[in-house]
Amino acid sequence: MESLPRVSIVGGKRPDHIGKNLDLFLAIESKGDGRKLEKEIGENLIKYVMSVHETIPTAKREKGKHWKSNVNLIEIPDFQVISIGAFLYDGFSGMEALLKSKGLDAVMAIEFNDLVTYIHVMTTPRGKVLNYILEQVCLNIGNLVIKIY
Repeated sequence: MESLPRVSIVGGKRPDHIGKNLDLFLAIESKGDGRKLEKEIGENLIKYVMSVHETIPTAKREKGKHWKSNVNLIEIPDFQVISIGAFLYDGFSGMEALLKSKGLDAVMAIEFNDLVTYIHVMTTPRGKVLNYILEQVCLNIGNLVIKIY
């Protein structure tokens, strides 16, 4: 496990959340209101993750051990990054507009209900792999419904 620098040398935006599935990193920026996502956030999230890939981590640790200072570059096999905006659901048209205007690969809008939580998902062709990942997650979690548009 490595620590992430707070600021990227080349700019970009540190994601609120980073997930990993095989050779795919999910860079997620979350807001309560999707309209508050920054302009060009998709490109900036990817730029940050790619710059971290080329940065020497300041510390690392092996599972179950203590953190140690680090001076070596960590080898990471080839990977892909998709940018995702996550926010509270406010209708289909808002999702479509944000996907295009913010330069994201995918948007996830969360709708909380008394009995079920819905995750509304819309992607570009590049972000379609997220649909499969979420469908697999849904198989393992009760009271969660994925709606893909």
